[in-house]
Amino acid sequence: MPRHFTLGPRPWGELVFHVLAHVRPPGAVPASVWDPAYVAFAEEALGPASSRYLAADAANLERLVAEHEKLASVQRLAWLFVDLERARAASDRDLASLRPEDVDAPELLPPLVAEGPVVEVLRAAAELERPAFDGLPALKFDRQRLALGLEQAIDVAPELAQMDVAVVRSLGVHGRAGRGEVWIGAPVERGKPNQSHVVWQASHEASVFELSRLSRELGVGLAERELERSALVLLGERAEAKARTSEFLRWFGATPPSSAALPGPAQALVATARRSAT
Repeated sequence: MPRHFTLGPRPWGELVFHVLAHVRPPGAVPASVWDPAYVAFAEEALGPASSRYLAADAANLERLVAEHEKLASVQRLAWLFVDLERARAASDRDLASLRPEDVDAPELLPPLVAEGPVVEVLRAAAELERPAFDGLPALKFDRQRLALGLEQAIDVAPELAQMDVAVVRSLGVHGRAGRGEVWIGAPVERGKPNQSHVVWQASHEASVFELSRLSRELGVGLAERELERSALVLLGERAEAKARTSEFLRWFGATPPSSAALPGPAQALVATARRSAT
């Protein structure tokens, strides 16, 4: 398999995003991972969410994480543990009682505790859903083909060469980056997400991570949404330079903003990323 792409799994992260895929915030919330296609897949395999605690938990979370910032923050719970058994071993204690050695990402404990009870609501929802989640069919996809696609994507997202990529099926068409990793949904043969989509999603997440790293190194303060827009500009430019604009547009579905539309600090950050990749 090319490079070091392990392509998963992240069982605890997949369980957390399995719950969040059923949470439909009111209105457009960028951090939302609500995914009707995944919900339909889960219902076919497990029966309706209304037959379990999940429906009520999802409705409760819809009220508690209706804002982008709150939803983005609580999603860090997905990285706190790697496997399900480690999470289960700590399930009888609240997060504030856990020690660094009880978790796989101890640096996330303080910010998660600071978010208050909503994180415990999500954590409890995940544990209650686990018996059903364990009944999902085994994940199957062509690992070699996906790894080759990611290898080719380094041309437009060079940060991928420094990151691992995990496949988290419950993310569906979405992606996330954290702790030096990119998480993407699992490609499917029919429907969404297909191979091209998850590769471009990984490229975008890696580009966001790249600009976030550069912003810290240079002391450039950008809001999270500005980083997202800047990453789209950067990825679109790199796609054009490699004659891959048509692929980029099929993934993004629209023309990305131009560099000139970014605020000055964001333009400077994109320019730095351009130079550093040459």
